[in-house]
Amino acid sequence: MMKYLPKYIPGNPRMGSVQFMRGGGGLLSANYLYNRAPKDGTAIGQISAGTHRAYIFRRKGADFDLNKFTWIANYLPQNYRLVYTRKGIGLDTIEQLMKSPRVNMGVTEVGHNFYNEMRLGIYFLGLKFNIIPGYSDKEIDLAVERGELDGRVDAADTFLVRNKTQAQMAKLALHWTTEWVRFPDLPNVPTILELTKKYANPPLGQRDLALMQTNWDLGRYARYLAMPPGVPIERALAVQEAVGKMIKDPDFYKEFSKLTGFDPEFAPGHVLLEAFQRLSNQPKDILDLWLKLSGPEPVPNR
Repeated sequence: MMKYLPKYIPGNPRMGSVQFMRGGGGLLSANYLYNRAPKDGTAIGQISAGTHRAYIFRRKGADFDLNKFTWIANYLPQNYRLVYTRKGIGLDTIEQLMKSPRVNMGVTEVGHNFYNEMRLGIYFLGLKFNIIPGYSDKEIDLAVERGELDGRVDAADTFLVRNKTQAQMAKLALHWTTEWVRFPDLPNVPTILELTKKYANPPLGQRDLALMQTNWDLGRYARYLAMPPGVPIERALAVQEAVGKMIKDPDFYKEFSKLTGFDPEFAPGHVLLEAFQRLSNQPKDILDLWLKLSGPEPVPNR
């Protein structure tokens, strides 16, 4: 980013030093950006996905107001999650999945976005997922391939990179993706919203939709660029426009994809702010329910 961004900012400014602030799961850098960094448009920070959860759930150490940052952009793809199982074991359709008495699913850890997606399936569709944490990401793939696990959740983008051939895809049953609209590169795979509208019993209500929206907003984006509060709007917009142009730069695109394994994707700052405002305005009982679903205890009844 330091290499490509300056040429798209008016005046081609020289980029200063990069300061890496380790500590507090990203809270240290977020607190610095919010409270101490200059507000003249010369400071820009990257905020990790877990930082906004610290604010939403009022965790100790979050000394900032998420809604007052000057949000610039997100540059990673939206985090669509994909739930799938192996074919040929009686789990090829969502109806078979719902009838199965036990489905062994692997995950890295409790509370991960992939874990939370499976827990939503239990909550809304009554699935009998037996979620087994403790695997590395590669170990999950190997365990599914060997038949030790029935399936998993993966990032949709990553899944397509790993399963490029028709032969690979033919071995897997793709059940759903998050959340409101279908993943563009998997247009035949329904969303969990579509499935719950069809199969959930009792039918979906406003509280259920609020829970889905909360899960989506909490896990949707992964890398945020922000400036401190109070940055002049014209400077913030200039940087936001520059980030958008940088992402379209063929050289940046190629280098970024090679380094990360992902294609960059631009979401402007106002989209991030809208998501954070929705989260900030969610009733406490919805946030508490989401915390229960993301934790180790049994999934509560609807």
